[in-house]
Amino acid sequence: MNTRTTKLKGIGIAATMLLAALLIAAISVPTVWADDPTDTSQQRIPDKVDQNTSDMRTPTFIRDLMQKGFTESEIAKATLNMTIKRQEGWTDEDNERVVGYFKQVQKELLEESGSKDGVVQKDGRMAIDEENYHGINGYMRPGDLQVSSDGTQYHYFTSHIGNSGIWIEVGVARFHWEPDEYVVYTYDSTRPAGQEWETWGTTDPNVDHHFIMYVYDYDGTGYPYNIWWDDNLIRSGKLSHYNNNPDENHECFAASVDDFESCSVGYFKDSFLYKKEGNNYNAYWWNGNLPETTHSYGLSPVKVNRYIPGGSSSYKIDSWID
Repeated sequence: MNTRTTKLKGIGIAATMLLAALLIAAISVPTVWADDPTDTSQQRIPDKVDQNTSDMRTPTFIRDLMQKGFTESEIAKATLNMTIKRQEGWTDEDNERVVGYFKQVQKELLEESGSKDGVVQKDGRMAIDEENYHGINGYMRPGDLQVSSDGTQYHYFTSHIGNSGIWIEVGVARFHWEPDEYVVYTYDSTRPAGQEWETWGTTDPNVDHHFIMYVYDYDGTGYPYNIWWDDNLIRSGKLSHYNNNPDENHECFAASVDDFESCSVGYFKDSFLYKKEGNNYNAYWWNGNLPETTHSYGLSPVKVNRYIPGGSSSYKIDSWID
């Protein structure tokens, strides 16, 4: 790993973008959109991540294997054979309980919006449409993710990579059933029904957390992947595609559009994207110098602000509800 989605669970990232577009066309409230400026006079040159930065942001386990001379395929095999350990104190029973919450949210999303048993979803989002990258390395701070039984009922702060309706994701979720828990979770759409979600433990939503999703070369049966959270390997598996499109999402769910509550600012920052070019494994800062256009938007009442802070090489996207 050197410098070398309205989201319905079970519906692909591409479908998510289409659904978001339809929502935007239908609603009358203002929606904030921002795209990279298009300069056709010259080709944009992406900003490559230097080797030292890439090494520093590579998980310790992977860095140790690299120093021993392991190849990409050997590293992939080693990580697939690792035992995934949950956070100390987070039990199988905790996992099953919270996975049940995710299933309930999925069920309510499939109900008629605004009905007694249904919920509506509004997002703040930054994304690239093209499937040109095999991973993402960044930081997120979710913020308070306000929830209540009669307001914003569920809240996700999450990043995805995917292709052709198949995706993986990592993030933090908060549910009104257990408002004291900020749960670190992953999702893999290739898993059998009911097994897509896994939880790792709980976390502090008001500090920066380092996340990585990385896809390896084809191993004969698929493309192995790792998901890392604060230097912990929290999920491994295989995908059907090597290159994917990335996004960073703030997802909010309520019984109706009038029920969403204000929440503090959460953000993603300092993200870079992995791209294999020939035999070289490179990484590029996610900013306006990438060849693809970066889209960002907030579906009212969710707001976003995308910019490059001083001293940074990549976008920071803030998202909140007033």
